[in-house]
Amino acid sequence: MNLFDDPSSIACPECGTPEPIEIIYGLPSAEMSSAQAEGLIELGGCIIEPESPAYRCSNGECGTSFGSL
Repeated sequence: MNLFDDPSSIACPECGTPEPIEIIYGLPSAEMSSAQAEGLIELGGCIIEPESPAYRCSNGECGTSFGSL
């Protein structure tokens, strides 16, 4: 993932659902917590590992995490 990725052009590798939810890492603000509650983003925690995913599938039945930072 980089600043120029367009999530609308990305699809889940498991089920093919387009427009995944971006996973945001770091200490969340109140605005970020609200965005997660609305399903706009996923909070990934404060620790970023080399294998930390960049996206989560927006299909609630799938929920696959994928991509790299």
